[in-house]
Amino acid sequence: EQMRRFLTKYAPELQDVSISAVVVFVADQVVLDVGETSIPVLRAAKLKGFLRSQASKPLPKETRSQLEELFDATAGIAD
Repeated sequence: EQMRRFLTKYAPELQDVSISAVVVFVADQVVLDVGETSIPVLRAAKLKGFLRSQASKPLPKETRSQLEELFDATAGIAD
């Protein structure tokens, strides 16, 4: 929801971009015992495979570039 509000505020033309979440643990030592959750939870080593397994189409290059520029330009802005 926060990402949707961020896009609406700073880039209304991108507010229809599909948004989904994943929780990624980067510490190798972490022991995960995850029950039922609506958000996928995984280790960083599994992230690439997870992203490749998703059925959604990749963002068009232009949209991805717009998002990168927006994130770079707004880094550090508290919303």
